[in-house]
Amino acid sequence: MSGVVAITIAVLPQLLEPAELPVPLWLVGLVNAAQSGVYLALAVWAGIKLAPRVGLAAPSLAAAAAGRRFRSALRPQVAPGILGAVGGGSIILIAGLLEPGDLAGVTDELQVPLPARILYGGITEELLIRWGLMTALVWLGWVFLRRRRGRPPASLYWAAIFLSAIPFGAGHLPLVAAVADVLTIEIVVWVVGANALFGLLTGYLYWRCGLESAMIAHILAHVIDFSVRLAVPI
Repeated sequence: MSGVVAITIAVLPQLLEPAELPVPLWLVGLVNAAQSGVYLALAVWAGIKLAPRVGLAAPSLAAAAAGRRFRSALRPQVAPGILGAVGGGSIILIAGLLEPGDLAGVTDELQVPLPARILYGGITEELLIRWGLMTALVWLGWVFLRRRRGRPPASLYWAAIFLSAIPFGAGHLPLVAAVADVLTIEIVVWVVGANALFGLLTGYLYWRCGLESAMIAHILAHVIDFSVRLAVPI
């Protein structure tokens, strides 16, 4: 919920600033946070219930919840997370270089503070998309295609990674739409494609290493992107 609160405080006012609202901004923010909180609760619940059944896990968080030492469970996920961050940061930076001409300089108008990116992107989005949606997709495929027999095949995981990456990419469109004059095909392909590619990376990390490795990659990718843009404006 810290990510939901951060994005509500830091970004929502920027998105609604030009609009004439029939209700106070604080009420819109409260409703938005409550709605997002419901989605987040459902995603967390789905992950807790379904992930162990299909071989997906959040090892260090599970250890902490059980009162065990979580550091030993987290240690194997750090290196993959860092490697994923390098790849994810590269995707973000390259996408910035390939920004459509219609968006030249426009996206700079929307300022998302680094703490909001870390809390919402690195934690909340991973809980919503990977822990919740991706896990549910693997489970559905396992139930309806495999009749709950044996371990889900790799093809099911790849299908879930891909299918969850698409809404993850599309979920970034409202931010761009708020500052762009019009959403052209080129802009939609750029936004969805770049973010979906990043989603494929974190989805793979979740599958092979654990949810925390995806979170580490997502958090550090934003840190890398922010640091590079601060040093060398793109």
